[in-house]
Amino acid sequence: MIHLSGVRRTCLACLALFLACGGDDATGPDPSTIPDIVGSYSGSWINRATVAATSQETEVSCPGSVIVSTQDSEGRFTGSWTQIGDADCVAAAGTLAGSVAAGGALAISDFSTNTGESLEAATNGFCTLPPGGTTFAGTADGSRFELARTAVGECQGTGITFTWELTTRR
Repeated sequence: MIHLSGVRRTCLACLALFLACGGDDATGPDPSTIPDIVGSYSGSWINRATVAATSQETEVSCPGSVIVSTQDSEGRFTGSWTQIGDADCVAAAGTLAGSVAAGGALAISDFSTNTGESLEAATNGFCTLPPGGTTFAGTADGSRFELARTAVGECQGTGITFTWELTTRR
């Protein structure tokens, strides 16, 4: 039988040992500096739908990328994104704009598809999202670019939580 208090103490000891170990960059990037995020990143989109009433979840992983083409000294950037189509994934692409703060927090001010297609159009009216929706948020540090968005919608009267996560690396 495993005692959770023993596991907790072991985990805390491992964490303390990990934090005590030195290294050249143990604290990560300087949180007071706006990171330079211009460049190409590749990775994957995780597209997830969860039925509210049953918690039944469907998840698809799709190859994707982000290119940050411009960034000014205040951290404002523009670029593009893609989701590569395959047997399970619909090909999609678009533009994005936003800002990166010191420490790497992303605020996305524009995330759009080149086709202007909405979830409603992509599902032939089967699913809808409330107007306004939610926005993407994430982090970037010059070697990674990550975004996430969650929105609650409805598919033929059934409540669905949609989650989109993009995880990319240079």
